[in-house]
Amino acid sequence: MKWKVPVTWEMYGTIFVEADSAGEAIEKAKDYEGELPTENYYVDDSWRPSCDDIELPLYQDKN
Repeated sequence: MKWKVPVTWEMYGTIFVEADSAGEAIEKAKDYEGELPTENYYVDDSWRPSCDDIELPLYQDKN
C-alpha cells in the first residue's frame, strides 16, 4: 500500500533591507514580504513528518 505522508523541512537564505542599525534590520526582516531568497540552503536534520499515525488517514485519497 502506498501512503501519502505530509512532510516539512526548513530552508535558510539571506535578504537585503535598508536600515540604520542591526536591530532595525532584524525588525524589518521580520516584516519582510518580498520574494523568497533564490540562493537558499537546507537546514540539516529538519526533515520530518507533519502528522502522526492517527492523522495520516486524513491525507489519503478517498477514491
